Amino acid sequence: MMLTESAGRFLMPDDSSTQRMMTTADITFTLKAGEEKAVPLFAMCTEASDGAPSTMEAFTYGNIATGELKELVSFIARKKYQNEAAQSAVWAITNDYSPYSIYDNDTSVMNSLRRTVCKLKKIPYDPNNDRVTNNTPLIRYITGTFTFSINKEQKVDLVLFTDDNKLIKDVLQNQTYAAGTHSVSYEASIPVIDPTKTQPVTIMFYLDGKLFAHKKHVLQPWR
Repeated sequence: MMLTESAGRFLMPDDSSTQRMMTTADITFTLKAGEEKAVPLFAMCTEASDGAPSTMEAFTYGNIATGELKELVSFIARKKYQNEAAQSAVWAITNDYSPYSIYDNDTSVMNSLRRTVCKLKKIPYDPNNDRVTNNTPLIRYITGTFTFSINKEQKVDLVLFTDDNKLIKDVLQNQTYAAGTHSVSYEASIPVIDPTKTQPVTIMFYLDGKLFAHKKHVLQPWR
């Protein structure tokens, strides 16, 4: 059986403090009777005030987006803009962020998204506007994978901090892992403090409550 799902399907988290997701690309796959299959897909967050999801969280199918959001996600899917700028464009609709919070090093992508959001929100598009308005924060979206090996069953914590030790996200909290090698994927939405400067993010890894390892993302300047 061939199954097709159009972009714009909401994915509803079990945890209400986690952002609702929305698929941002069409997907087609085949499924045999009785078969279970893991299928990768593109999705973006639609509730900027809630926490970013982790791979450990469960989601269920929700409704299809409508109105301005549906038009935007169709545009994102058609252009294949699966990036931070498109995520900011989604928040410009769902959280009423300024269209000028949308930023990308590729100015053609940035201006295309800004223009589209302005049209959807029925506000004038200013090609010379290079400032964030209405105190709207710039957001970066990071993803990564942390791989570790343990020789006995242990409790694992994986936590993301800013460079000044402010908590960004608990990716894992007291999760039990068996002996062996494991990989944990993480993702988070990071407010940009100053787009002209680097911004470090530290990933802290704990075994049985004790710091075992850490690594650092250094977000490069946008401008």
